[in-house]
Amino acid sequence: MSKKQISAGLWTLFLSAFFAVGLNSLIQVVDLRVFPSSAKYVSSDRYLLAILGVPHASERIKKVLDTLPTDAPILFVGPQNKNASLTFCLLSSLALPRIVVSADLPRTRGAGIPDDFKPSAVAFFQVPPPLSAKDKVEFGPLKFVRVEGDK
Repeated sequence: MSKKQISAGLWTLFLSAFFAVGLNSLIQVVDLRVFPSSAKYVSSDRYLLAILGVPHASERIKKVLDTLPTDAPILFVGPQNKNASLTFCLLSSLALPRIVVSADLPRTRGAGIPDDFKPSAVAFFQVPPPLSAKDKVEFGPLKFVRVEGDK
């Protein structure tokens, strides 16, 4: 065997190993069994699955939000932690064009919310909604309660 044949064989072996490792990593990243490639909210679904434990939560939350009026804000009530902050940010993007206002319980206790504030719904994260809440939709630790308007 000549040096050229050994060199070519080593390069072939190296490139094959490189391709195999890259393909394996790509399969792990895409993971078509969990999220089909045509899914519209793949990135937010990954985060929400880790936080809420609910598969395809983005589309489910979006369906609930689409039933709310676009001119009334949504109030987000939750603790002051990383998961609540990330859930608030994801909810804010899914709720567009609606505005989502946060009431960080330990810090503000709702002090920054004006008296005439009339949300269309309240999203409770890791906080139980009032027992009297009737129109409630749950996504793990995230619960939506529709606020009834004036009658």
